[in-house]
Amino acid sequence: MRGFANGCWVLVALVGLAAGGCKKSSAPPERTADEPEGEDVGAAPQPRGRTTAVVDGTVYNILEPTHDASLLEPPKDLSPVRVEFACPGKEEFEPTMPDPQPGFSIEDLRRLFPDLQDEQVPVEINTESGKIECEVWPQVAPQAVAQFLGLATGARPWWHPCRHEWVVGEPYYDGSTFYSVQPAFKIESGCLYRGCEASAGFDAAITEPGAPIDKPGLLVLPRRGPAGTFAILDCAWRVPEPTKMTEGTCEFGAEARALGRDWVAFGVCPHSGIGHAVYRLARLLRDRQADPHAIHWLRPFSPANEYYRYRPDAPAADAGTPAATATPEPAAPATATPEPAAPATATPEPAAPAAPPAGGAPPGPAEPAPAAALASP
Repeated sequence: MRGFANGCWVLVALVGLAAGGCKKSSAPPERTADEPEGEDVGAAPQPRGRTTAVVDGTVYNILEPTHDASLLEPPKDLSPVRVEFACPGKEEFEPTMPDPQPGFSIEDLRRLFPDLQDEQVPVEINTESGKIECEVWPQVAPQAVAQFLGLATGARPWWHPCRHEWVVGEPYYDGSTFYSVQPAFKIESGCLYRGCEASAGFDAAITEPGAPIDKPGLLVLPRRGPAGTFAILDCAWRVPEPTKMTEGTCEFGAEARALGRDWVAFGVCPHSGIGHAVYRLARLLRDRQADPHAIHWLRPFSPANEYYRYRPDAPAADAGTPAATATPEPAAPATATPEPAAPATATPEPAAPAAPPAGGAPPGPAEPAPAAALASP
């Protein structure tokens, strides 16, 4: 039996030598021509969106930076942000008439709104995804603030690509959208078409230094080029570990700091990081039914908490009053409601003619008197 086992071992050794032996190789096996290519296992995984619950219990779909530009960049075709800019084949992106007010300045704005503050002016941006509260600084960047507030209130004329005329008295940013969103960098608005084919119709020429670009939430606009565009700077949310999403810090990136060469900071929308409206807007994907980046209206407001809105057809006495001239704001009905109080004081007047019925005077003809009083004011 032992001889038989030794013989088997000798036979196995001879077969191994005949086959050339067996060895491991660190090189991957060669791919055959008909074998499909697979994913590179060693490549870094692409970041994907994730659902995150923040402190207040609200759940957001957070989209961190990705290499898929189709999710973030606007479509390149001609896509107007408002229905009134949809006039296929009839668009005039370049003005065909001279700018009626090329030197619009902060002094022009103060003539219309005498109580405009010097140090800071509060601004509200009402978007589809929430309200953004900001402030702008006329003393720090008067040229940038004049351009931004002039367009926001309708005081600065802008070119309408479909009506082929300069428009005044119509707020430029109402009904627009943040057409470009770049997480951890900025969200940008101020174009009349999503591909940014048209803007306000005049060129920006801002020479002032403005505020330092050193924190998230800053309001910035280009120093040169088509006017009307503005952006809010975003941040990257850094967390100690994936399970502590609400305990992170809002980190301001180097790419945003480099904007100081070509952009000017003229205000701020205080940015608190995850859960803030700017953070959400920079990471929400577009929807087929509604645009989450839409701007319903953008308004500065006065120390009396009244929204600034310029109406060229308003009476001369009201030309500088910011109160109650904008449609979306609740301040408008507040000033109009006391007017019906005049007939209330006039209503006791018909009681005097009705008191002496014995004189034979019919009470009917006395009723039109209050109607005339209503018409007189």
